Parts: sequence; structure tokens; C-alpha cells
Amino acid sequence: MIEYLAATVLGVAFGVFTGLVPGIHSNTVVFVSMPFYFRYSPSLMAYMSFIAAVSVAHTFHDFLPSIFFGLAEAETALAALPGPRMAAQGRGLEAFARTVSGGLYTVTGFLVLAPVLFLVVEPLYGFLSTYMFYILVFFLGFAVFRSENMFASVTIVALSGLLGVLTFNSNVNQSYALMPVFSGLFSAPAIVKGISNELNLPEQRKNLETDFDLPGVSTGFLSGLAAGLLPGIGSAISTSFFSPLIEEENQFLTAMGAVNTADIFFSFVALMMIGKSRSGASVALNYLSSFNYAQAVFLIGVSVFAAGLSGFTVFRVAKYFLKVVDGFKFAHILSATGLTVLGVSFYLTGVLGILILLTSSMIGYAASIKGERKSCMAVLIVPAMKFYATGLIV
Repeated sequence: MIEYLAATVLGVAFGVFTGLVPGIHSNTVVFVSMPFYFRYSPSLMAYMSFIAAVSVAHTFHDFLPSIFFGLAEAETALAALPGPRMAAQGRGLEAFARTVSGGLYTVTGFLVLAPVLFLVVEPLYGFLSTYMFYILVFFLGFAVFRSENMFASVTIVALSGLLGVLTFNSNVNQSYALMPVFSGLFSAPAIVKGISNELNLPEQRKNLETDFDLPGVSTGFLSGLAAGLLPGIGSAISTSFFSPLIEEENQFLTAMGAVNTADIFFSFVALMMIGKSRSGASVALNYLSSFNYAQAVFLIGVSVFAAGLSGFTVFRVAKYFLKVVDGFKFAHILSATGLTVLGVSFYLTGVLGILILLTSSMIGYAASIKGERKSCMAVLIVPAMKFYATGLIV
């Protein structure tokens, strides 16, 4: 038990780090840690605790760079719309508090509805899988038609989709193939943007009080369910689809916090109930061993504990984060991050992985310039559509 607790706490610490530093995702830590797991053979359940804790803690902290500096990754791209504007008004901590409350309320809702979810997820997926190709086409078309620049969106979808198909059919180590893909599409643009921009923040008001936001939490919960069940449908696309349910920017921020946390929890449920991996963490877990009911319940318990620990520490972390950024050249931190991503990609995927990283970085940077980051999720949607089109179930 002490071993599991220590692994969880260590995972939360790494999740805080990956959340605060743009370009380092929780999936990066998960994939980098896997060779060490195979080499030193720690307890499987302890390592599972570490993976779950990293993933959950990341969802609570990764809004800080997005809200205060506009350095968004895939999951926080939409929060970069109202977040920096509120931070420029001295309301950054208020915006951040909204995302945190969304995540915590979602965990509570998940626990309340867990018995129902365990009953309905498998038959629901069985029904949806028959029409999955058309569902994926619908969501991809929705992302394109909801974009402000349709030509740019179609171009990014085509390039990202082709990148996904080629990567998953290449000789690169498929256990780590997502690492250079996601690092290039979502991390590299944030790093470049952060290095080139001067960061000047006004003094932030200490207003951290938030009320219960039912529309925001409900939207995030439904979006997380969609992202957890449907292959390639990330939180940005699913939240965009359900966004008509909310009207205010506060509700939008709550929804974004809710969907990221819900996505992780639902990906564990999907792995248990239908045997499908819908997140980087679940991909790693599925690769390690067959996933059974007892492990799923244990993992959900660890995730709830990690969420509670993150909720307890997150605002202290936020205040220290602002102090550190104010006292250091943030560009230096981001430069070191970029070199780390490059080195890790080469270590895990070799020269071919570097080529994938450079290609995905160019696509991601173009998408960032055109404001079409969510269209990059075609890197997963198009390969999934290809499988379903040939009659295979993924």
C-alpha cells in the first residue's frame, strides 16, 4: 500500500511539472517511463498508479500556461480564447479557478454515476460501433464547418490525417509513435510562441471563489464521455460540439476543466468495458497487460485520490508558478523544454521519429497561426475512419 501511495504522489508531482511546462505532456512522461518499467520491473499496480496520477494531475495544471500566456496544447486550446483576456484584466486566477472547479465537480459526478456508466457503456458502444465511420465523418465535418477559416481547416485536416495514416503504417516504434506526433502538432507551436513573445502580466486579483456551474459541468461531462468513447475525438472537438449548451465564458472555462478530467476517467472505463484505448495513458496501460475489472476499480480509486490531492495543492502551485515566471526568463525554460522533446523523440523513435516530429511541427505551427488547432485531431480521426471503412473495429 505504501508503494502505491508513493507512486501516486510521485505521479502527481510529475503531472504538476508537465502541466506547468508547455511542450511536456503527461503522455511524454508515460512513454518515456515505459523503458524504465521494463528494465527495472517495479510492481505493475504501482506503475499503473503512477500513470493514472500523472494523467489526472496534468489535467488540473495544464490550464496555467494556456490562461496566463496563451500557450495552449490540444486539450486547452479552446481555453486560450477567454483565458489570456481575463489574465490581462487581472482575472487570470479566477479563470483558472473555474477550470479547477470543473474538474473536481466532474470527478464527483463520475463517482455518483459510475454504476450507471458501467451498465450502459458497453451496449452503447456496441450500438455506436455499427455507425462509427459515419459518426467520425460527422465530427470531422463539424470541426471543419464550425471553423472560421474553412479552407485552412480542410488543409490542416488533410495534412494531419495523412500524417496519422503514414505514421501508423511506418516502421517507427508504434509503442511511442504518438509522442513525436503530438509533440509536433501541439507542443512545438506553444514553445515557439512562448520563446518569441514577451510575457507581461498585470497583478492578478486573488478571487478564487466559484459557484456550482451545472451547464458548464454537464457540458464537460458529456464532452468527456464522447471523447472517451469515440476514437480520435479529442476534448476540443467534443466540447465545440456541445458548446451550444452554454452561454457565458465562465461556463465555458468550467466545461473545459470538466472535459479534460472526464476524458481521463472515461478512457479508463472504455479500456475496461470495451477494451479500447482512448488516451495516451490507456494506450500504455493496454500495452502493459490485459486490463481487468479489479485493476480498473483500483485505477479509478487512484485517479480520485490524485484529483483530490491536485485540488488541494493546485492554487498554491499557481501562485508559485506566477512568481517563478516573473523572476526568470520564461524563454529559457521553453528552450530547454524544446531540446528535451527533441532528445526524447530521438531516444524513443530514432531518426524516423525526428522526421515525424519536424513534419508534425510544421503542420502544428501552421494550424496555430490560422487558429485551427483542433483540426489537428484529424491525425487520429482519419486513421480511425480508414479502419472502420475497411470493416475493422478499433
